[in-house]
Amino acid sequence: VDVCFAIDMSGSVCVEHRLKDPDPYGCDNFQDEKDFATGIIKKLKAQNDDARFSMVKFSTNAYKELDLTSVAATACSKIDSMWFPGGWTTTGGAIEKCTETFTNAANARVI
Repeated sequence: VDVCFAIDMSGSVCVEHRLKDPDPYGCDNFQDEKDFATGIIKKLKAQNDDARFSMVKFSTNAYKELDLTSVAATACSKIDSMWFPGGWTTTGGAIEKCTETFTNAANARVI
């Protein structure tokens, strides 16, 4: 199975927090999003050694952060190191970038 995680780094994730205490590392919502993604990666890998993961981060723009990899530690490390820039929400761009990680990969198995 191949899974792409689109990590939302837009301002709406931490809007209430950023008004009170701007923090480049985000807020509880952003940390929850990162924890959710790393938890899914670890569980999928434990259940299916063939699982592969790619990652896109997005706010005002969307960027491919990680091509498909079967190394769960690499994917989790990328997520853990993300900081929170804020910005607009470009969900469509994130979906396009995720699709590219599958269409550019050999033997893509998409869910």
